[in-house]
Amino acid sequence: MKTCRLQSVKRGFTLIELLVVIAIIAILIALLLPAVQQAREAARRSECKNNLKQLGLAMHNYHDTYRVLPPGFNVDLVVANTATGNGGLGWSGSILPGLDQSNVYNMIDFNADWGTGDNEKACATYLSVYRCPSDITVKHRNHDGIDARVPTSYLACFSGTRGSDSEANVTDADGTFFLNSSIGIRDITDGTSNTIAAGECVNDFDAFKDHFYIGSTSIGGWDGAPREYSEYVASTGVPMNTTNEVCFGSLHTGGAQFLFLDGSVRFLSENMSQTVYSYLGSRADGNPIGEF
Repeated sequence: MKTCRLQSVKRGFTLIELLVVIAIIAILIALLLPAVQQAREAARRSECKNNLKQLGLAMHNYHDTYRVLPPGFNVDLVVANTATGNGGLGWSGSILPGLDQSNVYNMIDFNADWGTGDNEKACATYLSVYRCPSDITVKHRNHDGIDARVPTSYLACFSGTRGSDSEANVTDADGTFFLNSSIGIRDITDGTSNTIAAGECVNDFDAFKDHFYIGSTSIGGWDGAPREYSEYVASTGVPMNTTNEVCFGSLHTGGAQFLFLDGSVRFLSENMSQTVYSYLGSRADGNPIGEF
């Protein structure tokens, strides 16, 4: 008796099945990419926050040494010509020793032109602590006679009320870091947890938003008056993320991160009350702030 042997038939995917599988994979990738991007942005924000904390610690180290916080930018008002070494260092240069960058600070010759020799090398030294990882600005830029200056992502706060670059040319601004300032913690009567020390900024060289971490030939001017203060400082007197060159802002969605004088770092929404935001930039206005 003959037995029938069943033979298995090997069958491949149909075109429809293959298209369904491809569609499912595409959907999964589409769902995964935003999550990956959010995770990367969260990591960048965390690193940016750590940068600001380091800057805050260096500010306090400076205060422990000199009993005052560093000036927003320094100018010899008698000579007022930073091209020949009479100012233009900026707060971010003053705190270099507190960031374990004494070698860069010691490189500076305060009696020489910023655009020559070791001063130019110092201006070209890239330090990641001054750059938010979300910032897409070039690492070096030739600017005002100094080759390869390093743009920064952080500015100190000179005011909570003033709204233009020209208004930083004062020695009695209501913020903490301004022309030849020498503000101590004792002067922060609004409370260090209610007063902004520094915050993020966005560079846009075409819109005159040019911010740098060290050395300037433009802080002192040809007319004997300091200028180009927005290289180092900004104001909460103007809303975040605008075209104003003294505004704070960031490439993080919805706002920017700020260092307060108590050393804390907070993310502030660009949609917060402008009145409260303005109060946070002043050191001694006496205005109640509440939750923010």
